[in-house]
Amino acid sequence: MLTQLINQMIDDTKQGKPARRRLKQGLHISIVQRPNAYTLIISRDTVYPDGKEWETVLKHWPYHVEQIEPSKIINSERRMALKAEIPTAPAWEADRRVIQGQTCLQ
Repeated sequence: MLTQLINQMIDDTKQGKPARRRLKQGLHISIVQRPNAYTLIISRDTVYPDGKEWETVLKHWPYHVEQIEPSKIINSERRMALKAEIPTAPAWEADRRVIQGQTCLQ
């Protein structure tokens, strides 16, 4: 389910708008498309998300992403957040995502 949510969010960013979702457990995910990367921000209201939450989001990213160390920030909504730039997929990886019905490639 998280993989499909992230896929949908990435698709939503192609229209030039940030994609934001709040999960049941209070974790917020935000994705913004940049020219050669996506800005990924995960946040909580009063505490920083933990490393395991960060790893889980990366694990469900629709293409393989090397481990990326996020920065700790306080975002524009005053939430405690982890932020990093995720490189866009190589063209062949993006093509596989479409061909496989936007399923996770693991």
